[in-house]
Order: sequence, then structure tokens, then C-alpha cells
Amino acid sequence: MSYGVTVALLLALAFLLYKMKLQPAQVGLGVAAIYILSTMAGGFVTVKFMKRKRLLCGLGFGALYLAVLLLMSVISQTGFSAAVSDVAKAAACCLAGGALGGIAG
Repeated sequence: MSYGVTVALLLALAFLLYKMKLQPAQVGLGVAAIYILSTMAGGFVTVKFMKRKRLLCGLGFGALYLAVLLLMSVISQTGFSAAVSDVAKAAACCLAGGALGGIAG
């Protein structure tokens, strides 16, 4: 479900980029928001199925989302070339979003 949310929000961001000529900093904020919203949705649904340890389930979902994100990045770029600060920002967004979704669930 969260990857469906990700795709929908990325398409919306791409449309905004096309129509409004967004700056790179604005796109970066949009991507961070997408990470948070997607992992919140996934953490929420995960907790609804697990029905216990809400924070841990949400964090676990955020970590799993991040792992898949990094794996897809490695596969699509034939190697890992992201800056450590970018990975740290993505990790913070994914874990925080998953935790918030888990708590809300």
C-alpha cells in the first residue's frame, strides 16, 4: 500500500515540477514529505494487522521501506553512489514516518 501512495505522490510532485518549475530544494522537500507520508500509511496499516507493539512495528516498517528504497537505488544505478547525508535524511524520514504511523495505528 505504501508504495502505491509513493507512486501517486511522486506523480503529483512530477506534475507540480512540470507546471510550476519547482526549485531543487522544493523538490527535495517534496520527496522527504513523500517518504514520511508513505511510511506513515504503511506503519498505520502494519499496526492494524499486528495489533501490538505499535512503535516497534512502525519503526520496523520504516526500516523495511528504507531497505527496499536503497536496494532499488543500487539496482537502478548499478552501484551505490548516494552521499551519506542523503541516506541519513532518507533514513530519518522513513523511520520517523513509520513510527508516527505506528503510534497513530
